[in-house]
Amino acid sequence: MAIGDDLTVIREIADILEGIGYVVDYRLLDAWRHGVPQHRKRFILQARRDGVDPMWPELNSERPTVRDAIADLPALHDSTGAREPSVFRRANQCSSEALAILGWIGRHSRSYDAPCARGRQTSI
Repeated sequence: MAIGDDLTVIREIADILEGIGYVVDYRLLDAWRHGVPQHRKRFILQARRDGVDPMWPELNSERPTVRDAIADLPALHDSTGAREPSVFRRANQCSSEALAILGWIGRHSRSYDAPCARGRQTSI
């Protein structure tokens, strides 16, 4: 997220809020530092009029994984999602044809999940 020229507008908004009695603080936060398993920068402006300074959450020093983020979700059991066949498999269980495709993808692009034949799985 680029703030650049918008910083002038942000400062004007903050000045208006401060002029009518608010305590203002703003920051550009990266979501991974707050428990989200991806980099997402977000501009946050806090304004309080109760005399208390805005508070910010503590930063995480370790990057969370997707597993960390979804580990507490309930099991699917017999729900629709659990009955769906898995299209994406691990690399060590793919057919030789699928492994050839995975090799081509690896040489020609950044990162993909590729479908594998006969329900075999592999990790790349």
